[in-house]
Amino acid sequence: RQEKQQVKQARADKKAKKEARKASGKPAKPQTAYWLFMSENREAIAKEAGSSKVPVVGKLAGEKWKAMSAAQKKPFEAEAAKRKAAYEKAMQEFKASGGQPGKRRQEKQQVKQARADKKAKKEARKASGKPAKPQTAYWLFMSENREAIAKEAGSSKVPVVGKLAGEKWKA
Repeated sequence: RQEKQQVKQARADKKAKKEARKASGKPAKPQTAYWLFMSENREAIAKEAGSSKVPVVGKLAGEKWKAMSAAQKKPFEAEAAKRKAAYEKAMQEFKASGGQPGKRRQEKQQVKQARADKKAKKEARKASGKPAKPQTAYWLFMSENREAIAKEAGSSKVPVVGKLAGEKWKA
């Protein structure tokens, strides 16, 4: 159940990131010559490979791309260069209108830094030798009676044991 919730949350997060990226107005990076080649020839390569699985198709496409001559690659490279120029122009307009490129990367970096600071603070607290807070009466009761409560509950799962222990503690 919890795993399903995590999967749903991950999907929602991914969707929110995608929508935020679109809403920011920042232009998307253009495809490279290889990706243009792939998008144009994916179906034929998948038929040739006998599978539509990404690793199989990608490996065969990579081999074909490497084997192509410069003349064969030229139309894809020209299209990629054209798209890149359009992207750079759109990016300049985005910056001129007050957009910030790399904003999401900076936000991710700040979150990562905050996590690292929190971890360092926790380690410093441990290293300082400061004694930990003593356990409360309820936690002492739980540590002494956990096995008996788990046996009575018929399960060692934390929510089940915790609920029964809470009822016994209140009684």
